[in-house]
Amino acid sequence: MSKIMMLAAMAAAAASPASAQEVQSTPAHSVEGNAIDIGDLGVTLSVPEDAVYLGAKRWALHGVADAELHAWVQADEGGLVEQFWWVQFEEYLPHVPDAHYQYDETEPTSVELGGLTFWTRPMFGEGNPRQLREGSDSEAFRGLVAEAGYRMPMWLAMVRMVHLPTEDRRKELMLIHGANLDGVGMTMAEAYQAEKPGVTWEELYGPMVERAPTAFTVESAED
Repeated sequence: MSKIMMLAAMAAAAASPASAQEVQSTPAHSVEGNAIDIGDLGVTLSVPEDAVYLGAKRWALHGVADAELHAWVQADEGGLVEQFWWVQFEEYLPHVPDAHYQYDETEPTSVELGGLTFWTRPMFGEGNPRQLREGSDSEAFRGLVAEAGYRMPMWLAMVRMVHLPTEDRRKELMLIHGANLDGVGMTMAEAYQAEKPGVTWEELYGPMVERAPTAFTVESAED
């Protein structure tokens, strides 16, 4: 869920006389190997076989959405994450009836995966932000990483892909593929400090978006 959508939904929830509903802690989707069967979409989503599954978490995201997160990583011998795969299911809760996801209006591009449209955005960020919003999906993801004994890199390159499966846009399937950007980040920082031209973030966007769909495989469950 983007920050703008989350704040709007939280404001609506605060104005509603209804209280936030309980969300079951048991994940609704099971993982077999490195694949998730998504029955309501009729597809199976999978990540590379050598990715390590960290587990899942289901909770009430900021009290407005039923969220379920699954995570996988590839790491070096020291436990530093080199790549990760983040799969998240979300659905707004009934006490925010007017809330809906707007990725089809806000995201710059889209890609097709298994016949499904995913609205796509490349992102760069810190692997270990000093502050994480309590109860956020970023906190939940990093919690799974830490509990499994892994460490996040200093800098990350990520592509977020979001599919809206229903016409009312109250559900989302979010996929994030991320990679360790420490080497590139340091090179860019050194070039900047030396007042020399270097690789810019914008130059990395195109290749990132092109590679992102290959990080996940989406196939018909009937195949």
